[in-house]
Amino acid sequence: MNTFILRWNPNISSYKMDEHLRIISHVREMKIPNAFDWSVHEWQKVKDGDMVILLQVGTDNDGIAMIGKIQGNPEADESWRKDGSKAHYVFISIFDAFNPAEEKAFRAENFENDFDKIKWHKGHSGKLVDKAFANRLFEKLDTILKKSDHKQGGVLKLFMQYGWDIPYLDQRGEVDMEQFIKTTIPSLSGPEKVAILLAEIGPFFNSNYDQLFEAMHLSDEEIKKIRKAMKKLGRYAPAKVSYEKGMEQIQQEQSVLQEALDYGVRKGIVSKTQTNGSRGLKDFIPTDIKNIANQNPEDVAKVLRSWLGE
Repeated sequence: MNTFILRWNPNISSYKMDEHLRIISHVREMKIPNAFDWSVHEWQKVKDGDMVILLQVGTDNDGIAMIGKIQGNPEADESWRKDGSKAHYVFISIFDAFNPAEEKAFRAENFENDFDKIKWHKGHSGKLVDKAFANRLFEKLDTILKKSDHKQGGVLKLFMQYGWDIPYLDQRGEVDMEQFIKTTIPSLSGPEKVAILLAEIGPFFNSNYDQLFEAMHLSDEEIKKIRKAMKKLGRYAPAKVSYEKGMEQIQQEQSVLQEALDYGVRKGIVSKTQTNGSRGLKDFIPTDIKNIANQNPEDVAKVLRSWLGE
């Protein structure tokens, strides 16, 4: 996935500020889909799914005006300049839009020192930037958005991966964790699921899991399968690996924990009311699953054995 810097000068563009303000209002209410087209200078390098950042230039409040994702391939048409020339346009799905005059966090002055490879006040629209540079820029934007009151604040990285085709985004623009788990459960073997669950509850016993294995009366063969799966999965450290690998680890963890939690509800070990209300899944575990293992080790061992048989 590439990232292109688009530029917009409202003083000369056919896209005027009043239209931009209408789009901001529309986007802020998470009225999806919301899209428009824009010309791209390096159109030969554009691919479906690439990201774009629209810069407002030539004003007293230059800065970032929009974040979006390209849908489809560039198409040639009459230039917006109306001078008889041609331009290549891309269709853009808008993630969020900003008015730097009012939202100071998105002004160029907050980015120029750290991102000096970008021309923040002039230049062609549709310039490709290198991936490492773009990733740093999106990390900063993600941090800014999370501190804002924008509904999009927590889903920039998901949008970068899926666009607005996020299967677990609800009508309020918030991630529905239940749907997230249902639609993103990775392909895991039974022993791998056991290994992930034990990695969550194991530290509450001891570092080598012997006490946990003993409490659950697992056989030597079952323990051998689990340790082999642990070695295959490697260390759980989503913050220290690539974004894609980190997301995979988080999805694996969430799916396994939910399955274990559902088992606890079915067995009556955990009441359904404990998992609802103000506490979400991430708040509920792993400490509560540890309690399940403490109070009902044989019941937990049963679900582990069912996984080991997969």
